[in-house]
Amino acid sequence: MRSVLGGAALLAAASTSCDEAGTVIPVDASTTDAPVEAAPPAPPCTLSAAGDPVPLVAFAHRHATAPSMSVLDDGADAGAASVAVAVFANAGNSGLPDDIELARARVAAPWPAGVTLDEPPQLQGEFSLGAGLLATTSGAPRTVGLVWHRDTAAVGRPQFRAMDVASWTQGPDVDLTDSGDTVFSFAAGAGVAPDGTWAGDGFAVVWRYVGAPGVGPARPLGALLDAAGNVVRGPSPLASAEDYPGRAPAVTWTGSAYLVATSYADCAGGDACVARSVVVQRVQPAAGSDAGADAGTVAGFSLQRVSHVTVADASAVPGTSTLASFAGRAWLAWTEGPPSDGGSSVARAVRVAPLDGDGNAAGSPVTVAPAAHPTTHVSLSAGEAGVLVAWPEDGALEDAGDAVDTAPGASYVVVVRLGFDGTPGAPVRLPATRVDDFAPPRTATIEAPRGALVLWAGRATDPAAFDVTWLARLDCAD
Repeated sequence: MRSVLGGAALLAAASTSCDEAGTVIPVDASTTDAPVEAAPPAPPCTLSAAGDPVPLVAFAHRHATAPSMSVLDDGADAGAASVAVAVFANAGNSGLPDDIELARARVAAPWPAGVTLDEPPQLQGEFSLGAGLLATTSGAPRTVGLVWHRDTAAVGRPQFRAMDVASWTQGPDVDLTDSGDTVFSFAAGAGVAPDGTWAGDGFAVVWRYVGAPGVGPARPLGALLDAAGNVVRGPSPLASAEDYPGRAPAVTWTGSAYLVATSYADCAGGDACVARSVVVQRVQPAAGSDAGADAGTVAGFSLQRVSHVTVADASAVPGTSTLASFAGRAWLAWTEGPPSDGGSSVARAVRVAPLDGDGNAAGSPVTVAPAAHPTTHVSLSAGEAGVLVAWPEDGALEDAGDAVDTAPGASYVVVVRLGFDGTPGAPVRLPATRVDDFAPPRTATIEAPRGALVLWAGRATDPAAFDVTWLARLDCAD
């Protein structure tokens, strides 16, 4: 039923500082009295494609879409990178229910011959209603966590399942709560001790709660997990309940704190909202029993508003935001433009703002693309090679038919690298077949070969085949 495709299948392929209206504004001035420690300088790097993108995961009878990626080994010691890849296996003619399949890829220097799947796709998340998200703990034993929106008999809820990195063996399914909807964000970080301090490995996850599918009010909830997926704090609300679809917060772990970023066009509730802004909050877990100490009693957490970024143009609103962190720092990315996140016919600016490990401003936002046309929200990652922001854009006319959709140039995957000083490089535009809009392209930096991996889903070059997940590598040239 499953097939893994290899070989080249596609053709290879201004920054401005914002004025006062676009700066990150600390909400509590007392948190910014101390000087912000400078981020370590990244070695010079200009990204360029290693060669044609290759289809990494494909199924004979289903689509392989909405991929997620987590680096298991950056290759610095092994000489080749290893990444976990989750795809949404859906539709088609197999008769199987939609699910999340997990694979492991090895990426060595020769391109594309160095790309292999050393662990083929296997069922990891049953009965999925959308994308699954991956994150990997740093402590031993290392764990890849998967979260997804599981739905059986019209009862949906966020679900967790672990994979042991060393043995590549699956853990049990863990219900995070008894009812829930789309999973928005997932990050590996610290667990929580009974006294409310950070301890050991764990995860943070954000999802939408609704009373019924497609019916408001909708409210984002978050939970803190231990390394096995047990809820140790929460679920706790991250924003007020609003008309569907509500807010879609993002979360990251900086090494000292979990940060939550939420975009607001206007304010409808009594939470930390700031109109026409992206608000950054810091998570503070409450003291109380953990999940194992007193079953049925789990403490929550509070949110402290730390900073916010106001749109540069007073007539614009921010789109869905995302967070990434590295070496004790964090970065925030979003788009801003007309009051709509959907559609690519109207240009939107893509912006990135640096934060310190507690969520305070660490510099002014940078506009990496003043007039982009993203067909999804943007994605963000950070690592030794710098900070990467990515999004897809349509190339040829939308819905132009198979002859166009299955050819390179139907879409483009755009990747911009920023140095830790905030300076963006020239955009890299990867010609692609028509890119799916289920989820944005995913990026990750690696050390050997030094550069970045880019993952997305789109049409196969064969009009008779189902959609596949594509992989590209961008190499650093000093």
